[in-house]
Amino acid sequence: MRIAIQTTWLIASLIFVEQIRGQSPERSAWLAERREMIVRARAVSDEQTILDLSRIVRGIGSDLPNASEEAKRLYKEAFDLLKGIPGHAEYYRDKILSAQERLQRHEGESPASQYLEEQMYGFQTLAHLHSPEGVRVIGEMLSNNWESPGNKTAGPAERIPVLSEQATGILTKFPIKDKPFTDRLTMKTLGEAREAWRLWYEQIKSGNRTFRFEGDTTEYDLDGPASKVKVQHIERDRKRDAERTTGTRKSHDLHELPKKATSSSGGVLSRPGIVAALVASGLLLIAALGIYMKKRR
Repeated sequence: MRIAIQTTWLIASLIFVEQIRGQSPERSAWLAERREMIVRARAVSDEQTILDLSRIVRGIGSDLPNASEEAKRLYKEAFDLLKGIPGHAEYYRDKILSAQERLQRHEGESPASQYLEEQMYGFQTLAHLHSPEGVRVIGEMLSNNWESPGNKTAGPAERIPVLSEQATGILTKFPIKDKPFTDRLTMKTLGEAREAWRLWYEQIKSGNRTFRFEGDTTEYDLDGPASKVKVQHIERDRKRDAERTTGTRKSHDLHELPKKATSSSGGVLSRPGIVAALVASGLLLIAALGIYMKKRR
């Protein structure tokens, strides 16, 4: 009871302060409610916590550059808490895939509308989950090409997006260093972007590379920060591959050297031509030596 009274008093005080600063009562109440969500999230980790923190991340993150300093602080707190919860991205993946399965089986009332709704809230949240788990969940969706049968007769506005298309769009906007696709994403470039991200993700998944987020020097794999040993092995393999490529090129150059021999007339000689030229030179030398010896006699 005492904690509840203190929390209520704190929220009321913050609302009063925001009103003094010139913020509307509605905005003050909105921020106070989000502060209360964060207080709860620090004490409890459950499904409601994921939903509450996601609401903060979605709501403030949709216009983060123009948010107030207080809102930006709340966004960062909510984001840090959310990505620290195991399953924070899988939660939305499961809801999206469950709705997709219901539509495939034509179960429930308006399964297409439910699937579209789960996509909307799920991807709006996943778009902000710049975490290894977020990359893993979205990366796996790059291979999900199932399309709603209703798309065949629906117009562009009524079409339900394919998951692999949604995943491609999110990864293209993710703050990932050294992206495999950096062009503007359009319907014409969508296929190229999807294949580029699929190849990139398969390399991550197979352990042949790591990734980094902008502003973060940490190297990640799909389980979290990559070990130094793994990073060193990947760098060693890359150098080895580069040396093999360079060595192969040098070997090819050496094989080309005999073909570059030229005759006195400037023409290119082949190997048989070189042998013939040497034989002819030897015969001329022998003939000249014979003539010289006859004259001396």
